[in-house]
Amino acid sequence: MQPSGSKPEGSGPAMTQQEQQKFVDRFREALAWMQAIQEQLRANDNTAGPRDALEARLRETEKIYHSKDEGQMIVDQVMMAAEKLLQTGDKELRNSTNSKLKELKSQWEETTTSIVYCHR
Repeated sequence: MQPSGSKPEGSGPAMTQQEQQKFVDRFREALAWMQAIQEQLRANDNTAGPRDALEARLRETEKIYHSKDEGQMIVDQVMMAAEKLLQTGDKELRNSTNSKLKELKSQWEETTTSIVYCHR
């Protein structure tokens, strides 16, 4: 039983800090994943060279294409981590979270477009 006037366990500033750190960690992980994919796609975008090299780049591009689900899962984890932050009473935190989500969605759209384009 909780003393009267106390908050439920798992709420308050400490919980918000933990949730915020979880969100920031997931956000950074997602951006790093997308940056790595973009770099791999740029490296594989070269159509010059011997046939063996072209086939190797094609296989790498296929792997990247099939990793789209992994990227979607990482983005979904960021979105789930953001949900609790968006429900707080802290307007500045909500605005900051929304700004990061907008950046994430833009990067994800660019990354998936690049993946599909390079797979063609």
